[in-house]
Amino acid sequence: MKRNLALETKLEAWLTEHGAEVLPTTNDWEVVRFKAIGGTCVIYKNGKGTFSFSNDSAREAMEAFANHRMWSAVAIHKRRAKQSVESKLMGRDGDECFYCGSGFTEESPATLEHLLSIAHGGGNHMANMVLVHGRCNEKAGSLHLFGKVKLRDRLRQEAEWVRGEKSDAEKASEACKERGTWEKQK
Repeated sequence: MKRNLALETKLEAWLTEHGAEVLPTTNDWEVVRFKAIGGTCVIYKNGKGTFSFSNDSAREAMEAFANHRMWSAVAIHKRRAKQSVESKLMGRDGDECFYCGSGFTEESPATLEHLLSIAHGGGNHMANMVLVHGRCNEKAGSLHLFGKVKLRDRLRQEAEWVRGEKSDAEKASEACKERGTWEKQK
């Protein structure tokens, strides 16, 4: 069966933007498999190019995608859960941006960031999410995990430089020099 990877990629991105968790497909007939209101949903395509659906939620999602209509993978009560996720992340990580270390304000509110992006196989679970500024989130884009860690290091170092603070490495270096142990540490 000939696959339309461009369609599949656009559909997966659209589903993710609308709150669905995209799952790996299990056979060649599946265009996409995802979690939404109706549980696990699958959109199939046969050899003649005809779509079929595992349930009504899958059908509704495909119709909304094809006709550029509003659709959400989560129920109204699930949207409130996003606020509790943000609250939990704030409790776990504090009220500063994961990337730059600056606090959140009305002008620069917190946004959710996936450390391992959805595009690279990351999931929608607390262990994979942090809070960041929108502008920092844009800088990260869909970098791989190592790239995001490097971005964090660079942004924090730039913020320390702007504030005139010393980095941990500089502080450790000075402490060693004061104790006369610098040569031993090299």
